[in-house]
Amino acid sequence: MDSNNGASEAAPAESQPQCFGDPERVCPKDEEGFFHPQDRCLPCPFLKPCLRAALEKQNLLPPQSPGTQAGAGLVTFIKRWSAQKLKH
Repeated sequence: MDSNNGASEAAPAESQPQCFGDPERVCPKDEEGFFHPQDRCLPCPFLKPCLRAALEKQNLLPPQSPGTQAGAGLVTFIKRWSAQKLKH
């Protein structure tokens, strides 16, 4: 499911839409301060990195280092593998 989003994260900036990472356009706040991702953004292949960039611009998420996501996946895999080995 995330295979398309993963590929788009590495796409060059010039291929991204102009609204990419713009918090006012992709996830504006309502009167109560809640973010609302836009329905028109759902089919966009840049959805995940775009929302992340928008939240980073508002200092709501720390900037993601390039190896963070892969490292977290590896740690999760090793924990699951270890748990399975301990069961047997």
